[in-house]
Amino acid sequence: MTNIISVNGPEAIWLLADRRLTRAGKIDKEDARKLMILETTDGIALLGYTGLGRTALGTEPADWMSAVLRGHNMPLGPSLWVLAKALEAQFPRHLKQHHHGIIIPAFLNNEPKYYSLKFEFDPSSKKYRLRLEDMVIPNVCPGKVLISRLGAAGTGGYYLNETSKDWARDLLRLLNAHDRGRIGPWAIADELAKRNYDAYKALKDPKDPKYLSMKDTVGPDCIVVWRYRKNTTLRPGFAGGQQNYTGTTRSTVGASIPEISCGSNTGALIHALAARAAYDFARQPVPESVRALMSRVNLPPDKRLR
Repeated sequence: MTNIISVNGPEAIWLLADRRLTRAGKIDKEDARKLMILETTDGIALLGYTGLGRTALGTEPADWMSAVLRGHNMPLGPSLWVLAKALEAQFPRHLKQHHHGIIIPAFLNNEPKYYSLKFEFDPSSKKYRLRLEDMVIPNVCPGKVLISRLGAAGTGGYYLNETSKDWARDLLRLLNAHDRGRIGPWAIADELAKRNYDAYKALKDPKDPKYLSMKDTVGPDCIVVWRYRKNTTLRPGFAGGQQNYTGTTRSTVGASIPEISCGSNTGALIHALAARAAYDFARQPVPESVRALMSRVNLPPDKRLR
């Protein structure tokens, strides 16, 4: 399972994903990337998922989602629909836990939005059901803001929601301070990493029997990404950022996150250019492996999940 937390503000959106994958109840790897970034003609979205961590051949859904959406220069709504239909066609043969969920904080035409894409097995019909929900974020009722401006999924999110609401109140206080220009985005990223580590510690050795099935399902390390709406008054010209964490400590070692920008595979391009620049700077011949990275930047869409 996993831990996914989203924070949805009027000026910026954040998404946290832990990095642990488990298989058959055992820790499989600690460097997964359970999120991606999607920029469209009318908005920007952060996608984080829980459920399938990788296929039997090792493909992570983040890379597959990127392959599905590359080459499609479409608005946000149609882009999510293309992804949903591809998921409906490809995921059933890979799912063993009978569900997969994606939470999607976004800006659509500069307005905050929150989508949820759920893929679940229906025992009665013995078929999978897909739901793409558009969840409105109200701004008027403080009681509702607590629910709609934060999202949590996976075993970590379940634990946090079940045990305490303090984490939500603390995050909202920071969000309000950020929106007034009193603190920077890293303060919120640090708080998210702290909450992920809380879930990791609690599920590392659960004392409550109802959490025993969730043992070791959340990793200590995580990735936090954030994006500002266009023309934000808080940080003009600042698109957003990414921070990796080792526990609650900011890490200097980054992770390449899939990113599609108006159909272009921006994430792959940045990764390829960075790899090539290292050899050019050292005046060394560029190896074939790096040239292969460049050749994969402009590949056509690929919906097949291997």
